Amino acid sequence: MRPVVAPDDRADSDRGPRNGAVSVRFPPPASGASPEQIVRGFFNAHADLEPELQVARQYLAPSAVWDARAGATVYGGERTIVVVDGGDSEKRATVSFARAATVSRRGEYQPVRDPALTVFQVGVRIINGQWRVFDVPDGLLLSETGLERALRRSVLYFPDPTRSRLVPDPIFLPRGEASAATSVARALLEGPSSWLAPAVRTAVPRDTTLTGSVTVLAGMATLNLSRELQAVTREARDALVAQLVWTLTEEGMGIDRVRLLVDGRDFVLSGGDPRRGQTRADVAAFDPDPASNGRLYFLRAGVLHSLDGGEAVRLRTEPRELTALAVSRSAALIAVVRRNRDGADSLLVGALSGDLPTRLVGPRISSPTWEAGGERAWVLRETSRGAELLSVPVTEGPGVQRVRVGAGPGVLESVALSPDGTRIAVVLRRAATRTAWVGRVERARGEVAVAGFRAVRPGLAGVSGISWETSTRLVVAAAAAISRVEVDGFGFAPVPVDGLPASPVGRVVGGSAVDLVAEVSGRLWRRNAGWQLIGVGISPAYAS
Repeated sequence: MRPVVAPDDRADSDRGPRNGAVSVRFPPPASGASPEQIVRGFFNAHADLEPELQVARQYLAPSAVWDARAGATVYGGERTIVVVDGGDSEKRATVSFARAATVSRRGEYQPVRDPALTVFQVGVRIINGQWRVFDVPDGLLLSETGLERALRRSVLYFPDPTRSRLVPDPIFLPRGEASAATSVARALLEGPSSWLAPAVRTAVPRDTTLTGSVTVLAGMATLNLSRELQAVTREARDALVAQLVWTLTEEGMGIDRVRLLVDGRDFVLSGGDPRRGQTRADVAAFDPDPASNGRLYFLRAGVLHSLDGGEAVRLRTEPRELTALAVSRSAALIAVVRRNRDGADSLLVGALSGDLPTRLVGPRISSPTWEAGGERAWVLRETSRGAELLSVPVTEGPGVQRVRVGAGPGVLESVALSPDGTRIAVVLRRAATRTAWVGRVERARGEVAVAGFRAVRPGLAGVSGISWETSTRLVVAAAAAISRVEVDGFGFAPVPVDGLPASPVGRVVGGSAVDLVAEVSGRLWRRNAGWQLIGVGISPAYAS
């Protein structure tokens, strides 16, 4: 046997845009190519943009059965091919690599929790004097850059259970088979990913299909849906239009408005001419990332402050001895934790500039975070059995509700609800190890639960803080490092920390239109053309 470290689908990845229309072409099999060259060429061609992977299929024997759309395996590092001498007309080969992530047939990306050596078995034989692959696992094998070239990163949108805001659902879709708009529309009609499904409700009636393809002209997409759409209720109509518009006008689609037909006729909207199409501005109420006031709030000497024009301004003189802070999206409400003289904690919830009644008392309360509607704040409260997750109302009426937390690999250390309220980012502690996870929020029969924990970045330990920068992107602090990562674990990218003290980062917050702010050793730093010191402070927070 002979090991071959094979040049892979990343070899030409810098020669053209990874996400653009220009593709990197891989050659068909050369006459007289050796078995390892055939195996290598076949797997390289998985990243080709040719419709139906025509180049890759030229490496296959006529009898080969290969389901290219069965999903994808994403590998990191090198890929090694070993050809075993099995005879003059048939040989076996092993393809070894470190599996980093998988992509399901539906397009769901998921990092591998425990990356380990993976081996694919491949069979090659002589067909008309040329080596060809006759036995190969289903699906694609791609490097991380090859993944972005072979599949299109897309975001679908689905209403939350109240149908008052949208929830993003990122997936990967095949390139080359249909237009981006058509592929995305079909995926949306299929419904949410299996992980997100228990937390959202699509407004699209069951069995609704796309008639023909989505046409795009002068920035307007026109899609014709089947008559099942006529069954949509009046209450769900706005949510339906919103999820179609937001999905089809995602960045990179080249679409800014959507015209909806049902069985060839314009879908009747509550206002305006349906022929002009709908824009995101028309359904802005469903925005998964609604704008906030952009103001930074924090605690200094146990008192509430904010940053106004670069200067720290004290907003209240009371209460004092505050240790944690959360500000509602409207910036009208705050939830703060106060350390009492007896050593216990109190949670105070109320108006930013008004009364702050005590809603909860406990030996240790931490990590306040707001629900999307601003009607409840969630916190962790320490008990003899560990931290419990509680939902606390602004008013006394509904009462404190215990959130049921599904099995996870550790104890809750901190929590942060997503802007849409259907997902929650958490730090879990197991022994001395702290890691970052995301769970979904499920609501049924008056109960609230967190379930389906997924590791944000397997292998990333020492996590001290996690927050939502947008509805699809997280910011994670681990030791003295800060990173951004998409909610499904894709696109992990370190944030430069040059200029920050070489000390553990306690908390980091940000947003789509505001600067990152990090808490390091009791001081706050803002990233704006480098890291700049704000001054003494803890628990930085934007309205969220």
